[in-house]
Order: sequence, then C-alpha cells, then structure tokens
Amino acid sequence: MKVTRQIIATRRTMLRAQLYYLAKKSLWMYLFAMLIIGYYMPLPGQSWWLSAALYFVCLMVIVVAPLYYLSAGTKVKSGAFNFNIEFSEENIQVFYPKSNKAETKSWDWVQTIDIINNGARITVRMPNRLVIFLDRLNSGELAFFKKMKDALHK
Repeated sequence: MKVTRQIIATRRTMLRAQLYYLAKKSLWMYLFAMLIIGYYMPLPGQSWWLSAALYFVCLMVIVVAPLYYLSAGTKVKSGAFNFNIEFSEENIQVFYPKSNKAETKSWDWVQTIDIINNGARITVRMPNRLVIFLDRLNSGELAFFKKMKDALHK
C-alpha cells in the first residue's frame, strides 16, 4: 500500500509543530528555570511560587509566543517545508516541487509515528525539527501507519 500526501507549510501548521515540540521538550525546562528564579528573586510582597508563576507567564507571553510566531512565518516564507511525500512499505519518497528535487528515505528517517484521532503524527530525524501531521486518513491508511509504527519499534 502507498499513502501519498502533499504537505504545504502554513503559519498554522508550522505553529502546530513548534507547539508540539514546546509541550514535549522545552516547556518543563522553562517552568523549572522560572521556579528557580522565583525562589531566589521573588517579587516584592509575593510568595516565591506566585513570583515563579508570574515570571513563567511573562516569559511565555512576552518572549516565547512572539518568537515562535515570527519563526513560523520565516519558515513558511522559505518554502523549504512544501513537498509531496509518498509512504510505501519499502521507503519514503519526498519530492520538492520548488527545486524539482526528489529524495528517497528509508524508514530509519522516521523517529516516531503516533496515531491520533483519524490521523498520524510522524516525527522525522532531521537536523531541524520536522513533524508531519497527516489528518483525515481512511481506515486502510490508518492500518498502514499502525503497521509501520509496530515495525519501527522492533
């Protein structure tokens, strides 16, 4: 079986991928850092945990959110994340229409496959983070990705 999709990066899809990585990896480090700062530098007249919570919210709203928004826009404008991808049991074909370039990847390129609702979240091994969200898969395509997920964990 083959599953073919066209991936077009939009600001929404790039933010979705960035927020996935924020929630998975960075959020806990930011929270821990703000707890330490709140403990050693509490706001005047406030407890250390309330100070840490305020520091954390300010960091997220003032620094992280605007940076992620601007970064997503920059990635979309680059066009590097627009491609056609074909998954088969043997390999993965990636075609970049902008540069008219094609690549063949083995399944070792895929780090994880998560089945979510009627779709799949595929995290790939790249120098820069890439998460491919495949929504609205039919039952055959879902079965294919479940099979490939099981094959990855062996």
